[in-house]
Amino acid sequence: MEKTAMEKDELKEIFLDSWNGSEKPTDEKLNQVVDAYIHFIEVAQKLPKDKIYDAQGHEMIKAEQNCNRAEKGNDEDLDLLVSDQIYQVRVKVALRKRDKDLDILVHDPSANVRKEVAEVGRDKDLDILVNDKEPKVRAAVARKARPQDLDKLVNDSNCLVRATVATYGRKQDREALKNDKYKVVQTGIKQGMLKHGELGQQA
Repeated sequence: MEKTAMEKDELKEIFLDSWNGSEKPTDEKLNQVVDAYIHFIEVAQKLPKDKIYDAQGHEMIKAEQNCNRAEKGNDEDLDLLVSDQIYQVRVKVALRKRDKDLDILVHDPSANVRKEVAEVGRDKDLDILVNDKEPKVRAAVARKARPQDLDKLVNDSNCLVRATVATYGRKQDREALKNDKYKVVQTGIKQGMLKHGELGQQA
């Protein structure tokens, strides 16, 4: 699916805001990164949803079997799979929402796993993950819209997190972000106003 210029601009903002290199990339390099990301997403969307592939594109049968066990297995299966080396398996374990698994997975090395723990939304996990180093984890915390988290994340250094606050947060958060220079945040404000029925309230 072809991305609009606006969507590409927003993706560029997100990549640039999260860039960890010593020097900011040139606009040409940034365009290459965004185009490669869009291509990757388009390819990934065409793959079977129940398949897992390694970096070389080989199907990982054992990992797929363990994902199925994590989704449908018993407590003994989960006790084993909570420490599986494949992060997709641990994500499935997190989605089972067992407290003892979440107590472990909130500290998981994979941001994808920690993000799912945040999506489950236990207060004690959100208390930890609101300070996570990865923006997508903090964004998942913002989606739960706890006031104490929004108070902090509305000033987050990452534009994707602020955009999530704008969409899922309070009217006062959108007001605080109205002069944000990032297009992705302004889009988040519009989405938030629509989501919360505020568009007709504008003077």
